[in-house]
Amino acid sequence: MENDTVKLLKECSSGTKMAINSLKQIQEHARDPKLNKAICTSLEKHHDLENKAASLLAEQGRCEEEPGLAAVTFSWTMSEMKIMMKQTDSQLAKLVMDGCNMGIQGISKALNDYPDASHESVQLANSIINEEENLMSCMKPFR
Repeated sequence: MENDTVKLLKECSSGTKMAINSLKQIQEHARDPKLNKAICTSLEKHHDLENKAASLLAEQGRCEEEPGLAAVTFSWTMSEMKIMMKQTDSQLAKLVMDGCNMGIQGISKALNDYPDASHESVQLANSIINEEENLMSCMKPFR
């Protein structure tokens, strides 16, 4: 159980950090104040979720998980290229929605891969999925 718990928590930690990095990148280009507010609100929620993952990992005697350098670099580069090609709030919303979809898939896969994870770590993973779904809904008006 402990091994699955740690693996799920590390996935949650890495995923929330990746989301935070991406949202900060997108936020720099947002023009619409409502889009910027939605991103700020989600950034706060992602920070809270990341802090929860860090706390639960610390209880397990483990450190937070950083996203892989290759994944971060690829994500940042692709986002910058897409933003440069079409710098509109609609494009930004689409990028956020794509990121949310990837986050949902990653955490859902981890939930399936680590069935013996603790109840608390599963709750955290589900909270992350809920936040990603909520953020996707918030982006729809800007598409």
